[in-house]
Amino acid sequence: MATLINYGSTLVAPNVGGANIVFNGRVGSTIATTSVNLDPANPASFQNARVELKANFGVQVTTGVPRIIVRILKFGREIYNAEVGLEVSLGITENFYLFNALALDGNTNLGVLNYQLALENVDPTSAFTVVGPLIFTATAIGG
Repeated sequence: MATLINYGSTLVAPNVGGANIVFNGRVGSTIATTSVNLDPANPASFQNARVELKANFGVQVTTGVPRIIVRILKFGREIYNAEVGLEVSLGITENFYLFNALALDGNTNLGVLNYQLALENVDPTSAFTVVGPLIFTATAIGG
């Protein structure tokens, strides 16, 4: 039976318009962080412990057709990446998208685990803005 060990979350923006993080050209940066604690005093921390990571973020395309790479890092080292696709409609000036990412970290250590959510725009001729919502959560499970 799985046991919830710890939960961590960051709510940067609960809705559209709550964030304003601009990605012009080929830029990558951390947009949210969260952490969980695999407490050595909790027996579940020793039994197949893993951390489920969920990200939810909304973007507005401002120029071109961005190629967005989603990265999740643990202590600054990448443990997950994916490219999200966009379809920009010609003649429409406000293209909004909502993305979700799900990752599982099965390579855990005891103690506090720090995670970062980062985005990168691979196309240097395009731009987008993270406008919200922007939510990043981590759930530690053992057993």
